[in-house]
Amino acid sequence: MAINSKAATIKDVAKLAGVSVATVSAVNNEKIKKVSLSNASREKVLKAMKSLDYKVNIDARALRMGRSYLIGIIASDMTQPFTGRMLGVIEREIRKTDYSFLISDIQNSPISTIPNAYRV
Repeated sequence: MAINSKAATIKDVAKLAGVSVATVSAVNNEKIKKVSLSNASREKVLKAMKSLDYKVNIDARALRMGRSYLIGIIASDMTQPFTGRMLGVIEREIRKTDYSFLISDIQNSPISTIPNAYRV
């Protein structure tokens, strides 16, 4: 894909693969919705995605599905060895999933002073 070109869309992938947008969507959501597809269709779509350097629009997916797939972590002091190790483990595990994560260091401030923060 050229540097200044527009990002590939799901319609671009469908056109190149010779399948419907619904089939491309099914490939994108296969892990989430447990959809079953033929290997031939899946391979055509994956090849087209790779060729176009297609990336799923996470924001569009979140809006469509009503879920953000985002995990927020508030740490009191990420410079502490235990906290750093713990966050490293959490990050590695989250990266194995379709979730994204956001880490905020409140630098030992009481959580009650952080706007919109909730204790779980």
